[in-house]
Amino acid sequence: MTYQTELIILLLLLLFRVGPNALLQSSPDVFEWNYPACWETSNLKAAAFVQPHHPNSSSNYDKMIVVGDIHGNWNGLMEVLAHAGLIDTGSKLQCAWREKNGESVLLIQTGDVVDRGRFATECFQCLQHLQATAEMFGHRVIRLLGNHELLWLGAQYDYRNPDTDSLDKINKLTMSVVDDILRKQLLGSFYTEQFGGIPMLFTHAGLRKDMKSNILSRAIQGATTTTMTSDGKVVSEFVNDVLYRDILECYNSRGYSANYKDKIRCGIFLTDVIYSVGKERRGSSIGGVMWTDYHILEQEANDNVTLWDFVQIVGHTLEKGKIRTTSKLKSTCVDAGMLVGGRAYLSVSAQGRFHSFEKQPAQQQQAAVFPTTTTNRWRKRDLTSLMCV
Repeated sequence: MTYQTELIILLLLLLFRVGPNALLQSSPDVFEWNYPACWETSNLKAAAFVQPHHPNSSSNYDKMIVVGDIHGNWNGLMEVLAHAGLIDTGSKLQCAWREKNGESVLLIQTGDVVDRGRFATECFQCLQHLQATAEMFGHRVIRLLGNHELLWLGAQYDYRNPDTDSLDKINKLTMSVVDDILRKQLLGSFYTEQFGGIPMLFTHAGLRKDMKSNILSRAIQGATTTTMTSDGKVVSEFVNDVLYRDILECYNSRGYSANYKDKIRCGIFLTDVIYSVGKERRGSSIGGVMWTDYHILEQEANDNVTLWDFVQIVGHTLEKGKIRTTSKLKSTCVDAGMLVGGRAYLSVSAQGRFHSFEKQPAQQQQAAVFPTTTTNRWRKRDLTSLMCV
């Protein structure tokens, strides 16, 4: 018997004796979930074991707050930020950070700030201000591009508020969108592993299986390194690179004018499939990360169509007053219909615990399921428990 054969037999015996999870725990360089036992057999756990990577599992922040679609609803934005403890409550809510209380926060807004509501510009500028001043308070703000900002970039204003969104006002705000993308203050995607070591991918609408395959194949073709990393990180970097490239091309062309009275027409540059509309939204393409309905993610989660090594957190698909999750918590949707009165947000602790905070009419509160705490019409649900469902 050769030395190599003996070594292989020894490793196999060790594997069957202690199990794959013990091997995972023994190596500090391999991804490990800090979650209930039921998670051990989930697709995400399996994906992490088959394709390990190296997360930074210690968070720089005490918690993460994720806010979904706003659509120009100033009062809704202020109420959610106040309940989350990010701005001061009072007789007149203002868009300014609370004084330091020793807690640092990563605030993520998933896009669709504009259209429909009366205060698109004010809400957009509020998030800009919070982002610009966050570091002074120990916080950070991530802002994502939604499909409605994408429509404005293409000079499509069908959903604008006719009372407040004049063409001049729209173009001035769209100039800010262009500038913020080029300053990398407004992103197409965001990826982090800082909260409990859980890899999380944030996009406006979601990443479906076919789009993931499309992006990964193109990313691999253009890669200059073979360093092992999470698929979620590859997708996020690719989406942001394509968005930056296309908006820069628009900026350097006649599509962008420094005069806010001129229409900004970046649509001819936004032709990549990542911006495409899926058939479920009467499109003819795959369905990009700004145009995918959440029911696609729900169906893929239920069908176990593929192994994912990250959790998705998205907005875009409305359900009033509710944060939704797919089976095994593979994805979470935070569009709670702020414009139509829904108030909700997602909170993730530094240890990776998921909680939703939802404000609903009193008659709906009584029908709440899963672990719930109700205070002043808000309910708190422990979404981490859904991992075992």
